[in-house]
Amino acid sequence: MGKHVLVKLSILLIALLLVMVGCSKENAEEKDNENKVVDKTPSKELEEEEEKQETIPSIIDFVRISEVEQLTGQNSVNKTEERYDVGGTDLGSIFEMDDKLYYVFGDTFGANSTLPPGEGPTTNWRSNVVAYSTDKDPSDGIVLDGFLEENGVAKELIPSNKLHGNFLTAIPTYGVSVNDNMYLYYMAVDVWGEPGVWATSHAGVYKSADKGETWEKLDDLEWGIASNFTQVAIVKPNQNEAVLGEEIYFYGVKPGRYSNIQLMKVHQNDIENKDKYVYFTGVDEEGNPQWSSEEKDATNMIETTAGELSVVWNEDLQRWLLTYINGTTTNIDLVEAENPWGPWTEPQTMVSQSAYPGLYGSYMHPQFIQDNGKTLYFTMSRWGPYNTFIMKADIVLKEE
Repeated sequence: MGKHVLVKLSILLIALLLVMVGCSKENAEEKDNENKVVDKTPSKELEEEEEKQETIPSIIDFVRISEVEQLTGQNSVNKTEERYDVGGTDLGSIFEMDDKLYYVFGDTFGANSTLPPGEGPTTNWRSNVVAYSTDKDPSDGIVLDGFLEENGVAKELIPSNKLHGNFLTAIPTYGVSVNDNMYLYYMAVDVWGEPGVWATSHAGVYKSADKGETWEKLDDLEWGIASNFTQVAIVKPNQNEAVLGEEIYFYGVKPGRYSNIQLMKVHQNDIENKDKYVYFTGVDEEGNPQWSSEEKDATNMIETTAGELSVVWNEDLQRWLLTYINGTTTNIDLVEAENPWGPWTEPQTMVSQSAYPGLYGSYMHPQFIQDNGKTLYFTMSRWGPYNTFIMKADIVLKEE
């Protein structure tokens, strides 16, 4: 082999070794990078920025709470167990139709049935019932005129499988009447977990076109398993037509009581068309609300831990009032706003768990506001007696 050939081979071998060393180094660096834990935790500065949600000053100094009267159960003035086979029930959101107020209740138990949770389809357990009343003065309690019933018994309106893990129960979160139709928005609960935690498969709507006699599911009006509108509070345009126009506002949270609050709306004539619902995405530089047709674009209107919402316009105080059970404290909190999309005040405790153990599910109605906006009546549930009560809130303003 010639001298020149050996030199060329030596050069090629050296080049090859250099390439191999370089590749080994790159592979080692890539392996090191793969083994590193990527820190996706936001910086402290970013967290603080995100936590600084805009708020406005509150005009309410504090609220005095008192119990007026039990609304449901055998110990109530309505004697609902002997009259309608409603021994225990909860919730009690309120909507109006034909000069009647309708009270929407959740899991309901009658004679010969253990009170919650109840198990299996053979117990005297209905997932939901609805009562009605022409009594508009809650100051001495509410007298119920009756329930939507069948054969003298309050009837279940939205069916469920009554099977743990498979559509266990159908809980209506709010009702509304539009154009002589009734609509019940409900969540399909699969599993009840720890207090304030439950799992759902979907949220949907049932409709009645004959004043509650019969009900049908609106198959095209449904929200998915992770939707922030699994539970809703509904505000009709007639609460404040100057602001709402002809649109219905829905304040929503996820399943359970640990959710931020979001907002969507729809024109009342399009209530059955899911494609017409739009979702609040924030405000522009002038404070005007912005909306998107995509639910994924919705922003958190209030960042908190909330469940079981209710919203009313207090005309006298010129404030929107929103209540919810706080999953963290288990108290019922109250916030105020000048606009239905906020910004809102810092929350204050309206009803404390220590004063009313087992409380949850507070629901207001604009007709229950009296005394120039300074007295507010609402329904509230308590787990121990497992029934719904009429409560009174005396509002004390900061200027007083």
